[in-house]
Amino acid sequence: MTETLYIIDVATYGNIIKLFLSKTKNKDIWGDDWNDAPYEHNAGEVYDKFVDATYSITIDPKYYVTTPEFDYTYGGNSPFCKDDFKKRNTPAVIVGELDDWDFLYSQEVEKDTNAKLFYYDTLKSTIKNLSPYILTDEIEYTR
Repeated sequence: MTETLYIIDVATYGNIIKLFLSKTKNKDIWGDDWNDAPYEHNAGEVYDKFVDATYSITIDPKYYVTTPEFDYTYGGNSPFCKDDFKKRNTPAVIVGELDDWDFLYSQEVEKDTNAKLFYYDTLKSTIKNLSPYILTDEIEYTR
């Protein structure tokens, strides 16, 4: 893997993180209802025409993966739309160790010890950032 790939969307399934990747740092990427909050009830995945590859990462189960949608302090609706991720206003995913009784996005986002995934981060930097937490990983090129 010698080319630079950029994160343009993410999906989580428990401790599995699926990264949607592009060969270009295109700020015009889009998906259905990306400007609507809460993203978890409105937004679709990035449109296929922008995706050059996907990368699936399984995080070791002894660590925690969280996104804004699973933070109950937001009252069932996160305050974010996918445009917020695209603008890099907040990370899309946080990975770390449980050091309290709960692993809430709104609290974990403030901790420097956690790994944070932002849109437009490179795949290479993301793998380096997540390396202490990764159990397995695999890339699949779509074009």
